Amino acid sequence: MRAYRRKRRNVRIGQVLMALGVLIAVTHWLGHIGAFGDQPSGFVDLVAGYPAAAVVFILGAVLAGQ
Repeated sequence: MRAYRRKRRNVRIGQVLMALGVLIAVTHWLGHIGAFGDQPSGFVDLVAGYPAAAVVFILGAVLAGQ
């Protein structure tokens, strides 16, 4: 029973991370089309943009797929 709860918790955390990755990507895309004023700088584009969204999403998918 304890192992089942741990597994379900990990799957749920993975799903939340996947949703967070999608949210990061959408927010970054909206920044590129100018929804928030200026476009993101090169550093923000490199660190907190699509690569960060992909890493968070992939970590979530790995955790949810256990």
